[in-house]
Amino acid sequence: MKLFNFFKQRWFISLLGVIAVGLLIWFLGPFLAFAGYEPLAPENHRWGLIGIVAAYWLIVRIWSYFTAKNRNDQVLSAMSVSAGPTLSADEMASRDELQAIKERMEDALKILKKSQLGGHFGRQFLYQLPWYIIIGPPGSGKSTLLKNSDLKFPLSDRFGKDAIRGVGGTRNCDWWFTDEAVLLDTAGRYTTQDSHEKADQLAWLGFLDLLKKHRSRRPINGAIIAISIADLLEQSKAEQQAHAVSIRNRIQELHERFNIRFPVYLLFTKCDLLAGFIEYFDDLDHDKRGQVWGMTFSLEENPKANAVEQFTQEFSLLGKQLQNQLVDKLQREQGGNRRNLIYTFPQQFSSLGELAQSFLSEIFQTTRYEHATLLRGIYFTSATQEGSPIDRIMGSLANSFGLDRQNLATTANQGKSFFINRLLSDVIFAEHGLAGANLKLENKRAWLQRGAFIAIAALSLLVASVWLYSYTGNKAYIQEVAQEAKGLQQSVNQLNPDETDPLPLLPLLDKVRNLPGGYSDQQEGTPWGLSFGLYQGEKLGDASIALYQKLLKDVFLPRLLSRLEQQLQNNSNNSDYLLETLKVYLMFNDEKNYNRDAVTAWLTLDWTHNLPLDVTNEQRQALTNHLNTLLATRPVPLPRPLNQALISQTRDILENTPIAKRVYARMKLELANSGITDFAVSEKAGRDAPLVLANKSGDPLTRGVPGFFTCAGYKDVFLKNNTQLIDQQVADNWVLGTTESVKLNDAEIKALRESVLKQYLNDYIKQWDDLLADIQLKPFSSQTQMVEVLNIVASENSPLRLLLQAVGEETSFACLAEKNKDLLDKASSKITSAGNMLEKIISSTPDAHSAAPPEITTNLVTEHFKELHELIQGKPGGQPPLNQSLAVLNELYVYLNSLLHASGEELATEQRKESLQIIDKVKLEGKRSPFPLKDMLDTIAADSNDLVSGGVKKHYNNMWRSTVLPFCNKAIQGLYPMYKSPREITYEDFTAFFGPAGLMDDFFTKYLAASVEKGERNWTWNTRGAADPAISAAALAQFQLADTIKNIFFRM
Repeated sequence: MKLFNFFKQRWFISLLGVIAVGLLIWFLGPFLAFAGYEPLAPENHRWGLIGIVAAYWLIVRIWSYFTAKNRNDQVLSAMSVSAGPTLSADEMASRDELQAIKERMEDALKILKKSQLGGHFGRQFLYQLPWYIIIGPPGSGKSTLLKNSDLKFPLSDRFGKDAIRGVGGTRNCDWWFTDEAVLLDTAGRYTTQDSHEKADQLAWLGFLDLLKKHRSRRPINGAIIAISIADLLEQSKAEQQAHAVSIRNRIQELHERFNIRFPVYLLFTKCDLLAGFIEYFDDLDHDKRGQVWGMTFSLEENPKANAVEQFTQEFSLLGKQLQNQLVDKLQREQGGNRRNLIYTFPQQFSSLGELAQSFLSEIFQTTRYEHATLLRGIYFTSATQEGSPIDRIMGSLANSFGLDRQNLATTANQGKSFFINRLLSDVIFAEHGLAGANLKLENKRAWLQRGAFIAIAALSLLVASVWLYSYTGNKAYIQEVAQEAKGLQQSVNQLNPDETDPLPLLPLLDKVRNLPGGYSDQQEGTPWGLSFGLYQGEKLGDASIALYQKLLKDVFLPRLLSRLEQQLQNNSNNSDYLLETLKVYLMFNDEKNYNRDAVTAWLTLDWTHNLPLDVTNEQRQALTNHLNTLLATRPVPLPRPLNQALISQTRDILENTPIAKRVYARMKLELANSGITDFAVSEKAGRDAPLVLANKSGDPLTRGVPGFFTCAGYKDVFLKNNTQLIDQQVADNWVLGTTESVKLNDAEIKALRESVLKQYLNDYIKQWDDLLADIQLKPFSSQTQMVEVLNIVASENSPLRLLLQAVGEETSFACLAEKNKDLLDKASSKITSAGNMLEKIISSTPDAHSAAPPEITTNLVTEHFKELHELIQGKPGGQPPLNQSLAVLNELYVYLNSLLHASGEELATEQRKESLQIIDKVKLEGKRSPFPLKDMLDTIAADSNDLVSGGVKKHYNNMWRSTVLPFCNKAIQGLYPMYKSPREITYEDFTAFFGPAGLMDDFFTKYLAASVEKGERNWTWNTRGAADPAISAAALAQFQLADTIKNIFFRM
């Protein structure tokens, strides 16, 4: 039986569940997959999940254990607090005995705190057992009933029954700890409250609050009401009613305090005081005495049914059962007196019906304002047989006939219990689950449970929604990738394998690189909406990355190689370019000399200079990104072998190229972006430069001369790096297919140094010549603009002066000062240190052993720009010629500014004045000035003349239209003899128009005569000393014709 109970333990059943879950995880886990992902396939994953389940089970068990233990300790502590009774004056005499009881109580509490009921694995704390409260009037036999039951008291071996029941204070409440329940035997005065009503009421309610505090959910599992048969038989009607009301009040207080619905069991005790009880049941053995004698009401009946009426019916059945057994019992009994008692016992019992019914009506008939009581059953018991039985039958007859009542003999204590054991164990304790819980607490728990259920439902819905969202997102993601990949093959097939331009390949590479989950998304985390075990990005992403890398290697790389091969073929005459191109080309197939940065720099440089101008910065950056990905590791094996014939051909060309030329070519490539600031006209010519200067090429003024070809570039880059570049050139002999080196003699080193320097200085001259040739004054669109430009150019802070001075400083190497010679000598010594390593290369050059040329210095540059320097600086003791030139421009500015607001008449007059000779003065100054000032002055003179002439011409036209033309249209146009017409010109009009001092003669004399040379046959313009009015030759011929008419018709 104990073994069977072991297997029924909750912990054991839950452990079996954990084991079952673990087996399911172990054997079925590998078959669980989410879109191909099997999270439980690895054994360590399964062991981990099983461990989590087992740990969760163990934590729950431990938590339950300590929670129950804590509650148990709280109850016992509360019991200890209530254990000290309040003693009256009469009780002070028993101080020593009470002290001993207290010491034993404390010992018992220490044991109880450590005590559990049951085996090692099925242990229960006191808090977990069902609790029952027993109420009833004093002397109703409550304690006697429990003491004489067959209940097991686990702690009785140490303390005995008397000790255990008294730990809470016998004056207040007896605590009975059994292995099935905890019974709280309350003092009878708590029920009646007839001695010290206020004190008893406070103690009773305080006791109830104590129970509710420590068993808040279900303080009790039921209430047992004990009513003595003696009280029912001997008390007056008023006393019975008072007891019934007290019991009803206590039951209502239990309802109100605990706020739960609990079963009530009413026990009529001391039934042995009914005459004939002992004799009638004396034949019962121990087991039969333990059966239940009474009635249990059905739970399925209407709860509003009258319990008293049900009692009457059930009580009648009990009486009938006693009557049915009477004959058998009488036959077995031989004693006459005992037979009489047996015979009358059914009648004695039946006589209780009316009294009991009346008593029960007082207790359980509640009003609408009171809690309905769940009367579970009514039972009859006898715990011990002592006292004088009461013979209601004989007493009633004696009263009827006026006879004296004869008392029955007192019964000796037999120590037998009747109808108690199974009543407590099989009925009352078995129904401990009938009690409800605290309604407020249960409502709170119900709402918490509803909230939990709603949360679980919401969580389930959320998980389902998330999974659905993830599934939909992953499905769309797969379709997107499939759609993107669908056109890739077609795009690859359309590529021209002979194409070297990377631009047509860019859209395809971008598309593959940016495939969802592909290379560009490597650093991105898993999208939240696509996760939850369904994400397909890893598989598709790996495939996308592999495809991208394959395209780079099989499509992009061949184009790069072809591009390099094309450069080698197209630049066979450009040794500067060939060496670096061949070097990069060979690096792809040379692990030892592979330099990713060098390859990237060269190809990027090629794209910068050779891609179309309309290529955006975004496209260039995209190409660079693809290149960086391709070259992250050296791409091996190559998609195709290198062109060995082209390599040999290029090497032959380079071996025939002088070493100095190769060194200088490398210098220009590697030091072009050395960090030296470029020379920009916009910065050197001052803030007004954009107002007066412009480039003929259309380039902005921010573009000028590279920093490498400035004085600072010469000093800080060229002189400091040429030795290192020579060393690199030697180290790069592998490009030419050789690694041997020989020493160079001093003459060869000197020749190498001067050759490199000469190439640099020649380029230096070319850069500054190109700058000066491209610069010009901004073209004039009007006389106003010309005046504004001349005002700025001729000012003290003239942008032209600042520009020419800055150019002069750069071309005279002013930054070198006295250190120039020392720096050159230092550079020469550094070249010597590396020169011996170049002997083999020099020996392959035709002029390697020729005589050394004369020493080359920066004088090559300064001599070239000598005239410019003299223009800026002048001769010793004299003014710079530039000042004279700017002064002439200032005179022109003053002259033009004075004519800016002049009328046409004034312009025509001024044109005949000598002041117009200022333009010729500017022209003369231009002839004396060096390049580029000469071109600027010539342009200013020509533009000034054109603008002044344009103003005069405009005035002539205006005067013609306002004076001559209206009269001509009115009096001459369309009339004879000028035109074939029947109408003739009048004499007056003819004279006014053609005659002396007429309109034509007056206009010519006033505006044109000074500028016309009258020849014998034709008139021509005389522009000497004046601006050309730019009137057409046809118009001049008309004035010559008008003069002829005047001479013919109006001779003086």
